[in-house]
Amino acid sequence: MQLPARIGLITLACRDVERMAQLFRDLGWPETLESDEHHRTFQCTSRVVIALYGAEHYEPQCGPVGDSFRR
Repeated sequence: MQLPARIGLITLACRDVERMAQLFRDLGWPETLESDEHHRTFQCTSRVVIALYGAEHYEPQCGPVGDSFRR
């Protein structure tokens, strides 16, 4: 028997991690103990973890953010 695929972690690349983290806090989402100054993580009620990580960490592999990116 094969188990259905499930999403367990969603990572969002953010220009301003702290600003986005404050939005999630304002929504009442609990921040996990694993959060630190480099990334923030939030536990959803569905057991999915949302991770916020600085977009600058992805630029060496993916290139700079495009002109159509909204801040």
